[in-house]
Amino acid sequence: MTALRRCCSVVKDMSREDGDAPLTPLGLEQADQLGAFYAPLLEHKAREGKLHLFVSPQRRTCQTASPLFGRLNAATGIRAHARVELHETGPPTHSKNDPLRRQADALRQQLIKAGELSAVEIEREYNSRMETFRDAWVPTGMSGVVMRDEFPWVEPPPTNGLEGLPLAEDEPWMNYGPETHAHALLRAQSNADWLLGLARDLQNDELVVCVSHGAIMGLTVRCLLGMAERTDVGFGDLPNTGVHVINLPRPGPPAANVFGMAQQPNLLAMEVFASTVRKRKRSLLSTFHFRPIVLPRQAWDKHKEHTSQ
Repeated sequence: MTALRRCCSVVKDMSREDGDAPLTPLGLEQADQLGAFYAPLLEHKAREGKLHLFVSPQRRTCQTASPLFGRLNAATGIRAHARVELHETGPPTHSKNDPLRRQADALRQQLIKAGELSAVEIEREYNSRMETFRDAWVPTGMSGVVMRDEFPWVEPPPTNGLEGLPLAEDEPWMNYGPETHAHALLRAQSNADWLLGLARDLQNDELVVCVSHGAIMGLTVRCLLGMAERTDVGFGDLPNTGVHVINLPRPGPPAANVFGMAQQPNLLAMEVFASTVRKRKRSLLSTFHFRPIVLPRQAWDKHKEHTSQ
């Protein structure tokens, strides 16, 4: 599997009430260069039916994928699938939900100030309050109609993810209410189980490409490695447009190794991954960074050689 973290996006676009932030001009440039670089390398896999494309339904990930997936679609007819479970932790939130979020945040601050509960108990109370807002939560995100119109290479999600409720063509995909951390962990485990299922069902020369977000990618990889609760092992320092190659050959659980062009790698993650490789010696997670604007020529050559292999 090749996992791509989306390009540089607007942190919060105040002109958009749907909360679905787009890419910045820099992010659009990164996406164009990503597509120009990878499309020729992946086209033969697509023609052979050995390429499988997935994307988070958020606008910025669809924009990230569009130059690459659009080129592949035009050349071979391949279509990508939007998978709701790949959306970011802290998904798009309609501006009409802001008062409800402020209520829950105020409760959390009151409990912290009172000092009577542990951090775990405070989080449980916060999640319980958020759950009470489920019926009042205003849905947001692109509908299937909008997604097909703006990104004709993608198949919109048929359901709203873990809940499994069918989505109408004109219905926003983010319709199941506020997401708690517990729900995000369930999503990450669902992604890990799905990827392991693909590893069992697909041949070893087939490739799965997912365009997603840093936090949910980190949670998913931790679930793959059996360390979902290891919050001290993070992936937050991986840059936008980071490319992460994950091999899941059969049989056995994945081990991991981190290498490449990291500017500030997470040294603890590297240490844990290296020890896992030595113990299991089965699968390999490799991560390296695609920085098309600043990457030197020799790095491009090494990157291209590795991707071809």
